[in-house]
Amino acid sequence: MNRASLANRLYYPSYVSIEYALSRHGWILEGVTTVTCATSKNPAEFYTPLVHFMYSRIPQALFFCGVEVVSVDGESTPQARPLKALADYVYTHKLEWTDRESLIESLRIEEDDLETLIAGDFENIQGNYRTAPVVEAFLAGLRKDLKL
Repeated sequence: MNRASLANRLYYPSYVSIEYALSRHGWILEGVTTVTCATSKNPAEFYTPLVHFMYSRIPQALFFCGVEVVSVDGESTPQARPLKALADYVYTHKLEWTDRESLIESLRIEEDDLETLIAGDFENIQGNYRTAPVVEAFLAGLRKDLKL
């Protein structure tokens, strides 16, 4: 069983997100050894001899909004799309980012990756983080900065 599928089975409901999802999408180049996930339950961590699993509680109106089911080594697992993983990152790290510069400088995300985002990506998850004004401000600011 692969790490992403195991993460989902260890603690449900959850989906792969944050650094691990951004790495799987190729948006961050650093090696990510911890499988980071979002959950609607209490935060949790599991250590195994091979993998560290970390689950962050991220309150949302629709928990699986902006999440796709991907196949990894023939197994299906829910994984955040890039913008959703960025929104979850902003939430978990309590950041006050409102433009692309923060993403480029702090996470070293390439401009080309950000340009793959479309208005529908934002429409899909904006309003989903109602109890997290910092995330909603990030989404609105980034959308404005990208002119979407």
